[in-house]
Amino acid sequence: MAPKKKKKDDPPPELGEGKHVYKNEELVKFLAELIVTNGHVKKMQPYIDLSVHKTKTLETVIADHNKFKKIPAKIFSSNALFSLNISHNMIKHLPKTIYKKPIGFLNASYNNFEALPKLPPKGELHLTYLDVSHCQIQSLPQGFNRLNCLAHLDLSFNKVTPSAT
Repeated sequence: MAPKKKKKDDPPPELGEGKHVYKNEELVKFLAELIVTNGHVKKMQPYIDLSVHKTKTLETVIADHNKFKKIPAKIFSSNALFSLNISHNMIKHLPKTIYKKPIGFLNASYNNFEALPKLPPKGELHLTYLDVSHCQIQSLPQGFNRLNCLAHLDLSFNKVTPSAT
């Protein structure tokens, strides 16, 4: 029996353990939510290239319980992005651009970063929910205590001392 010929719409090689992503631009054109969870995926870039690059409507990214070490800058190209869950990964740094977008919900708990990015000069933030528990945070950026937009802040199980805030 002859091997099956690859068709134009066939999925690309595996991006994660048993996961396939179909590159159908019509499907992702109006994508509002991207979920890449519990996949033990090491790189987020292929998923972001597929979804964010093709849509401006992406509002939610759930990418928890993987092995991501960094957040691709392209993830912030969607001005509609409001909710980002990157918990339970291996991320060492949050990008400074995290404060420039209208993200209201950020769950970055159980990661490996030691500090939060420096706040913008005027403290212009949209974050109302921030969970950075169970990281290695030792200090908070200057002016953090003046943020009155936050309704929920979880810093538990970090190394932040009262004098550092």
